[in-house]
Amino acid sequence: MDTRFSKNGIRTLLIILVFLFVLAVPMAALAEPETTAEPETDAQQETEAAPSVPEAHYYDISEGLTDDMFKSASVVMLFDAETGEEIYSKNPDKRVFPASTTKLLTALIAEEDGLQDRNVTVKVCADDFSSDNSLMGLVRNETISGLDLMYGMLVRSGNDAASAIAVEIAGSGSEFAELMNQKAAELGMTHSHFVNASGLHNDDHYTTGADMKKLAMEAHKSDLLMKICGTGKYIVDPTDMCIEQRTLFNSNKLLITSNPLVDTDYTYEYATGMKTGATSIAQACVVASAKKDNQEYIALIFDDSSESGANRWLMCHALFDYAFENYRKIDPSQYIEDCTINERVRNTASNDPGEGMAEFKADVSELGSGILVTADEFDALENGSAKVTTNITLNTIISAPLFEGQKVGNVEYYIDGETVGNVPLVSTRRVYTKGEEEIVPLIEPAETDEDSEETARPDIAEHFHNKNILMLLIIPAGIIAFIIIRAAVMSKARSRMRRGAPITGSLDKDMPPNRTARHRKR
Repeated sequence: MDTRFSKNGIRTLLIILVFLFVLAVPMAALAEPETTAEPETDAQQETEAAPSVPEAHYYDISEGLTDDMFKSASVVMLFDAETGEEIYSKNPDKRVFPASTTKLLTALIAEEDGLQDRNVTVKVCADDFSSDNSLMGLVRNETISGLDLMYGMLVRSGNDAASAIAVEIAGSGSEFAELMNQKAAELGMTHSHFVNASGLHNDDHYTTGADMKKLAMEAHKSDLLMKICGTGKYIVDPTDMCIEQRTLFNSNKLLITSNPLVDTDYTYEYATGMKTGATSIAQACVVASAKKDNQEYIALIFDDSSESGANRWLMCHALFDYAFENYRKIDPSQYIEDCTINERVRNTASNDPGEGMAEFKADVSELGSGILVTADEFDALENGSAKVTTNITLNTIISAPLFEGQKVGNVEYYIDGETVGNVPLVSTRRVYTKGEEEIVPLIEPAETDEDSEETARPDIAEHFHNKNILMLLIIPAGIIAFIIIRAAVMSKARSRMRRGAPITGSLDKDMPPNRTARHRKR
């Protein structure tokens, strides 16, 4: 074989092989998708195989809150948690069944009774309830802390916990229901009636949105209850009858998603707690609270007929988002001053210190620590384009007698024509009427520091008072004694002069010092 030919053939063959390899690599890349070097784990395979979790479809609030958003619920309310000022309301006076939101009332009574500070030997157990009940899992005769019972009732929504609390406090469920109705009456819940501690359905166990607003605001004042109902997950330690821990997940999906692999995530970042409820007749309901910066609101949803009550969570999102985006909480003292006026009062006593004129005042502190304004009103106040104006309304006739603090009218405060507050106008002093001249107090001089000292230390004042009286007695007595002694000395001196006896000393400063000697020479 020709050596030259062999070398050229080999070189040509190598060039052809390299060319084919260069073409093959990108074609292979195009033919197959890009893969990672790491193999799939079992967990990844399981995740892909698991059914997809349905996503929440939230309401569009760009055009405001509309009744169409809440068509699946009979009663919907949104209001300021502190003042109760309402932002949205639908059918607040309609009678509804409260289901487990009843437990807010049970919790109020339990806290007042001091249940959180003692242990309880429970007289009920989970077996006393049907399987469709929400239960904490109590064991009869186990000893458990009252605080754990309250967590079991508000977090897990345990009907067994609510019943155990009722029996512990009142002896029976029916007697506890009497306490519930008494407490409801105290709160002004005039259109409500309760027959059990848990909210299990009974046609005679009912309320209204307006009444539940009063209950929610009262429960919201309790730091303890808000801490409990705002807890997403709670562990109950073993007891004498239960050797295992009990893990309780909150039924409020605004706070926690207990099973994220299956359940839709409805959590709300500003949610703070309150209580859920659901029965086949009451349908789904919730009393929910949320806080952002210095704003805090409560939403009520009752009789939600949506599947699994899912819309109640979406409604709460819409309500809270709308409030936080469109309202602000302001400190009244930063923008509003106390209103003080002077007015003539009829029929006053002839010796009235104000000669018939009296001062009346509206105290801005009556507005509370904050008032709700729209975001536009807040911006206008901040940039100075809007001011707070007032409108004073007096009673037709202001006539004596008046007592200090007696209301004689109102002062309304406005921003751009919208009312933002109303404060009573009251008398700053008592005004006596004709015929009461004898009891009109004299105008006394302003109290001095010494007066304050005597008022604060009556024992010292009495001491000096007694001392002054004693001095008034001693001084005249001393003067009288001096006169008597002087008269006696003078009388004795004259007697000795008549006998020719020398006088020692000088009682008369004008007498010459050598007078006695001259007298003796003669």
